[in-house]
Amino acid sequence: MKNTEVKNDKISDVAEPLVTVAVYGTPYEAGLAKSELESYDIPVFLADEFAIGINSLYANALGGIKVNVPESCAEDACRILRQELLPEEEALIQSFESATPPFPKSLAWLYLLLGASGIVGFIMMLLRA
Repeated sequence: MKNTEVKNDKISDVAEPLVTVAVYGTPYEAGLAKSELESYDIPVFLADEFAIGINSLYANALGGIKVNVPESCAEDACRILRQELLPEEEALIQSFESATPPFPKSLAWLYLLLGASGIVGFIMMLLRA
């Protein structure tokens, strides 16, 4: 009988070659990287995950757990794993910073003065007791 089950796996839909963007020594580190990339909708395939998961001594022999992504997503995946901002995120932060007015320095001095007077008052109270 033929298997007529349809796969909805993102990796099987990708027709381009996979590129290794990172290598990890333990399955949980590779799993964290996979979850991070999948949160950005980047399809991920972990090579040698189960072999190293069964026996961690295989990590050196197999070269670690390889995080593979499609070639078109490799640059974004590298930036995400290095925890750098993507261009859209940088633009969003720049627009937020330009829209937020700067904190007035006169209020900063006022808060500093109030804090200092509170500390002096607390010390005076302790000295009276």
